[in-house]
Amino acid sequence: MEKLGRDMALPATDMSAWGAYDLVAAYIIRDFLEFALDKLPVDERGMMKAALAEIDEKFIRETESDGSGRAARLDERNLARCDWWWSRIPIMGPVRDDLITLTGGLGSAS
Repeated sequence: MEKLGRDMALPATDMSAWGAYDLVAAYIIRDFLEFALDKLPVDERGMMKAALAEIDEKFIRETESDGSGRAARLDERNLARCDWWWSRIPIMGPVRDDLITLTGGLGSAS
């Protein structure tokens, strides 16, 4: 998620910036991490949850609620079955712009 934060100030024309599908990939990785937490021994689970909590807090600060679930829609997922991060959208930057463009404009982003 550090990459997401670094890219926020980049222009949409910067080819090194993440796009909407990169964000979807990051959400899928986050899904896997959440699933894997339950498979860890209890002592390791606590350490991993603490590390993820720090990352999640930064992610929440750099995103806003997206009630329409643009990332979930882009990946053809049912938002009702997705974890909370799937209903977040970056507050600014190329990823946000790409996600809005690919999911039909501004509509109801939040």
